[in-house]
Amino acid sequence: MKRFILMTMLVAGSLISCDADDNQNVETPSVVLNTFQSKFPDAQDIEWEKDQENFEVEFEIDQIEHTALINREGNLLKRKNEIEISDLPEVVLQNLQANYEVDKIDDIETLYLEQSIFYQIEIENTFSSKKIIFNQGGEIAQGIEYME
Repeated sequence: MKRFILMTMLVAGSLISCDADDNQNVETPSVVLNTFQSKFPDAQDIEWEKDQENFEVEFEIDQIEHTALINREGNLLKRKNEIEISDLPEVVLQNLQANYEVDKIDDIETLYLEQSIFYQIEIENTFSSKKIIFNQGGEIAQGIEYME
């Protein structure tokens, strides 16, 4: 019986330590917090993560999921938010419908990078997924990294 209790405690302890990757108590510099609070004053359900040298924050505004990446100097590097297919610009939607299976779309997000707006779309297939980024003109954006 003692062995069973000890094994149960060891398994529970290891499961708890596996969950430590999404640390909600990330030590976030005040300049980063100030940027976040000034840009997104209505944010709720806020979760911080350290992403290499930057800080990634996931949050909701009006029940829409958002993610932002802020560097340690407090500069907003990029952000994204979920959207519906009906929110895509007509030229992006036309390109998407002409070249991809729209019924296999998994995620659609608006990506804000510096002064530009992009649309990142993930298309799920049986054994793989394809991630595509469109510019506002409906063309595939070259050299833009997909924001996970």
